[in-house]
Amino acid sequence: MSFNFVTWLVKLVIGFFVLMLAFSCHSPSNQTKEEETISKKIIIYADDICKEILEAEKTVFESQNPNANLQIVYGDEHVVTTSIFQDSARLVCLTRPLNSGEVKYIQSKSYSTKSIKIAEDAIVLIANNHNLTNTIVWDSLSGMLQKGNKNEKIVFVIDKNQSGHLKYLAQRTKIVEDKMNIYAVEDSVRLFEYIRSHDNAIALVPLSWVENILLKNTVAEQSKMKIISITNTERGEEVMPDQYHLSNGTYPLSKGVYLNLKGNVADDAANFVNFCMKDVGQLIVLKMGLLPVDMPSRAYYVK
Repeated sequence: MSFNFVTWLVKLVIGFFVLMLAFSCHSPSNQTKEEETISKKIIIYADDICKEILEAEKTVFESQNPNANLQIVYGDEHVVTTSIFQDSARLVCLTRPLNSGEVKYIQSKSYSTKSIKIAEDAIVLIANNHNLTNTIVWDSLSGMLQKGNKNEKIVFVIDKNQSGHLKYLAQRTKIVEDKMNIYAVEDSVRLFEYIRSHDNAIALVPLSWVENILLKNTVAEQSKMKIISITNTERGEEVMPDQYHLSNGTYPLSKGVYLNLKGNVADDAANFVNFCMKDVGQLIVLKMGLLPVDMPSRAYYVK
């Protein structure tokens, strides 16, 4: 067999495999919705309540992953849940996991769901120093939050009408939302301004705000405000919203921070979720004053 014929045969075989590869690359995909991923630009919709902790996580994550392309869109709980129903996002952050009705609806569209808790947060009661209230008995709080109560001189304030805190308090106190003695301002800045200027107001804010918004104010502004404790009815002890009382379950207004996924997500989104759950992400949670889901480990080397 001549050398030219062998060369021709090799070229023919190579050409055949190249042609087959080209056809396989352009063949139509049979991926289901479950197998699809979102675009390379990762958009996370998040409840405003979670902003402080998410921004801290995002800053460190992007410093370690400079090519990551994360965009976080903040809004109230209604905006966030709507985004995952309308397929605007595959990853949303709420102060709760998706409920059974939401999971059922999403699964009816051929998507799986997963809720991952990354931290334990809490609702903190804040007032200015002229407010005479220093602690509230837990059994009395429900009555104080209801319209028409004897203590309506005390006004409870939140940042937005659709705040996730409203639904949470409605579940905890068994009071219908529109029957609550709670009023909304526009944002966190207006909320703290209102507290500083109204002696009868008590703000309901996330613990992460206390650690990272309130403490950013000047010492003079900080001195105008105080945290109101909740007195445990059974034990008769005052409980503060701190990591110790969150860890032992004695602070009654604790609530989680959850990353809720719809179907498969792109690599950057999955990496961000994993980052939040690993040691560095959980150390950020700890530094922010919240309670980590997994306490970061420390290695000690003894010589």
